[in-house]
Amino acid sequence: MPPMKSIASLLSIIALGFGLLGCPSGGGGGASGPGTASGSFTRVALVPNQTDNTVSVFLVDDANGRLRPRGYVVSGASPRAIAVHPSGNFFYTINGVSNDVSAHTISSTGLATTVTGSPFSLTSATGPTAVAVSPNGLFLFVANQTTSNVSVLSINQTTGALAEIFGSPFSQLSAVGPTAIAVHPSGNLLFVTNNNGSPGTLSVFIIESIGSLTPVAGSPFPVGLNPQALALNATGTVVYVANKGGHSISAFSVDQNTGDLSLFDTEPFPNGTAPSSVVVGPGGQFLYVANSGTGTIGWVPIDPVTGTLSAGGTAATVANPQFIRIDPAGRTLYATDSTSNLVSFFSVDPLAGPLTPAGTRAMRDGSAALAFVSGTAAVTPTPTFAYVANAGDHTVSAFAITPATGFLTELVGVGSPFSVAPAAPVALSADPFSRFVFVGNSGTDSLSAFTINNTTGSLTGITGSPFSLTPGTSPQSVATDPSGRHLYVVNQGSHNVSAFSIASGTGILTTVTGSPFSTGGTGPRAVAVEPSGRFAYVVNATSNDVSLFSIQPNGALGVGVVLPLAATAARWAIVTDPTGRFLYVANNGTTTVTVSAYLINAADGSLTEVGSSPFSAAPGIGPVSLSVDPLGRFLYVANKTSSDVSAFAIDQATGVLLAIGSSVPAASPQSISVDLSGRFVYVANGFPNNDVSAFAIDQTTGVLSAVAGSPFLSGINPSSITTVGRF
Repeated sequence: MPPMKSIASLLSIIALGFGLLGCPSGGGGGASGPGTASGSFTRVALVPNQTDNTVSVFLVDDANGRLRPRGYVVSGASPRAIAVHPSGNFFYTINGVSNDVSAHTISSTGLATTVTGSPFSLTSATGPTAVAVSPNGLFLFVANQTTSNVSVLSINQTTGALAEIFGSPFSQLSAVGPTAIAVHPSGNLLFVTNNNGSPGTLSVFIIESIGSLTPVAGSPFPVGLNPQALALNATGTVVYVANKGGHSISAFSVDQNTGDLSLFDTEPFPNGTAPSSVVVGPGGQFLYVANSGTGTIGWVPIDPVTGTLSAGGTAATVANPQFIRIDPAGRTLYATDSTSNLVSFFSVDPLAGPLTPAGTRAMRDGSAALAFVSGTAAVTPTPTFAYVANAGDHTVSAFAITPATGFLTELVGVGSPFSVAPAAPVALSADPFSRFVFVGNSGTDSLSAFTINNTTGSLTGITGSPFSLTPGTSPQSVATDPSGRHLYVVNQGSHNVSAFSIASGTGILTTVTGSPFSTGGTGPRAVAVEPSGRFAYVVNATSNDVSLFSIQPNGALGVGVVLPLAATAARWAIVTDPTGRFLYVANNGTTTVTVSAYLINAADGSLTEVGSSPFSAAPGIGPVSLSVDPLGRFLYVANKTSSDVSAFAIDQATGVLLAIGSSVPAASPQSISVDLSGRFVYVANGFPNNDVSAFAIDQTTGVLSAVAGSPFLSGINPSSITTVGRF
């Protein structure tokens, strides 16, 4: 794994804050410059979710800043902000209601593990609202809003464990209500904004070698009304404060020896109202400001010599931008809207200042500001293995994928095909971390479970496998949630969904309390879990509708809400796009293939049909399976009756589909899967063909072309296919 370092590196330190205690719509926090050395890459993004007490983990696509879900970890109550250790090995989450700090290790591939002893309690401190790490990684600083003090904790450089230092917490003197915090690039000064009336104040402390804090002469310094965020320029000579109540930006020159501040610029905010977050752009030429009052992101030119501000303009429009951050590589700005559970992202022009919209994705409940981990290499999704459930001979075939070409080689030398006899496997799914494969067996009403050898691709049965379902359930579809904690099985015979907890180390399945859960519809065929892991959708072929479930923390499903759908053809397959904003349903009729498209409400999971849906892709007939590429650009449909694959381009702003190219032949296809690199499509072709078709995806147009050597022989009646890989 490539070594990583956090955004809190040599050039700048994130100032992470939340704002008014207990008020999700409050502002908070800003970040200074790009924060990484030249040539570094952003690998991991972390997002605290204040409402459901989790931290979402994403891998970052270097080319376009898109976020790939890697699940979530559980934090304390009401996580407000995150700071990443300069080594990139640990991250720390402050919890505003439980008054503690959760600590996790983080790998370069986004795997998070709780540090022993976490969470760490704060002494004589309540309402933690902002957090920062010193550049040398020795200390963690926490601003506590309710008690108006600052906690300092030492960091064990080996384990990541925390211990409060002697004298902590440190008094803010006359300053009350801290809202944001930042450490000077030198590591010698700490800055804290305070919302203590009119005006607000900015406290400055000298950081002693042992981590203790000493107020500088003249601290706290007056700023505007209700300061909510601050940012330092790359050299630490200027600090900017966003005054949400005063609709202004205060700018101070910083004496880097004494910490003394000199106010040299207070600009009335020119591009909107209620600035809630602020960040210095790459190169230090522009200041970006989130205007939560007017729903815009403003940009303000910075004088490169003096740091003074001049009139700028509106860089982007976002419904309610409460937090903004720029990734360590300086390529992408992310704006979080906690009220709608969406993050919008924009390409940054470091020379001219304007932002270019690059996408939007759904988040978990109450998402706050992003934090980042960077490394010396970009995230590189690489496919490794494909697995096929063969219903006719009760086996699972395993193939190695050649990453450069997509060519498949059956892993005969390590035992493929693997027997599940006499189970008649019709569905399978791998967990998101490529650790396990789960197989739904319609012949025996059971689940087979295997561990994956990530080196050889071989499968080993998990203790207790196969796991029994209620007789007569006839499982037809299986899916894991994005965190890899839960497995869901659609039972066509009993019109319900079985839910299981997955043991992270072993893959052993345990039935979730209350399982199975009624769909409310009839003839359920397939299940999809949207990428944030908050909702599950089940398509019902007989009643021609979709059941919506909220996913509870223990994996249980809420009461199914049946969503009537307009089209009358049997609903057969279902998939969400990678951003969690759109849902697609295949309508399996006897005429031209159609796919219905829906916008997902990020707040409650409800569906609104996209204009001009359903979409046709002649001459395909009998769609049975759908798959979307990892970047959400293309949708592919396996059409069993017409023995071909249709392709659509996805309008990433609206979800509208546009048929692309001509359909490509695939004999009696039953299942389709796009690999995690987004370069190849694999199709399981049922009896009597008994093989797998492989196609390369044109990365510009989405058009498919056959991989050399395709199709590849499998077992008898291949019914389902999935792929795994590494990053």
